[in-house]
Amino acid sequence: MSSRSLSSDGCALAVLLPAEVAFGLVFAAVLALNGHAWGAAVWLGGMATAALASAVFFFRDGFAVTGGGQLLAALFFLAVALGYR
Repeated sequence: MSSRSLSSDGCALAVLLPAEVAFGLVFAAVLALNGHAWGAAVWLGGMATAALASAVFFFRDGFAVTGGGQLLAALFFLAVALGYR
């Protein structure tokens, strides 16, 4: 088990996750508004894959809270991507 504290885990979550979700959604909206709905869906699928990979690495490094947040972000991106179909 890692010696990292829960407060450092929460700080990583508070800084990383909102920026990741905002960037992913804004870029997908730009693609969708330019008539590339499939491009937006593919972009969000890629973001979901990246968030899932981040969740695995955060869990393995002992950041359980941030890993859980990344897992939720991956599910959110996947749900939005499937909504574009």
